[in-house]
Amino acid sequence: MRDVTTDRDVIGSIVRRATVCRIAMCDEGQPYLVPVSFGYQDGALYFGRAFFVEGEEEKRQALDVIVAHYGGEPQDYPQATLEQTTVVRIEIQSATAKVSGY
Repeated sequence: MRDVTTDRDVIGSIVRRATVCRIAMCDEGQPYLVPVSFGYQDGALYFGRAFFVEGEEEKRQALDVIVAHYGGEPQDYPQATLEQTTVVRIEIQSATAKVSGY
């Protein structure tokens, strides 16, 4: 039996160490997986170029979360970049994580 947890601290630790987030979905009965870059902070996931975060300042903060996840520093994003970039914030209501390898 695999070791599974719903402990938010353990799950947060696993997510912070991950280098890619794999989003699994199903379309017309066919499963597929999309690997994406992401950031994680305060129980929320941020994905670049996928969904919507409104407001220029919130978008700057969300991009900084994604960049920080990969070891980068906050950036001074050009206005054109902010206008052309879409970001999503997903607040996690519940989660389960497989605890092997972490």
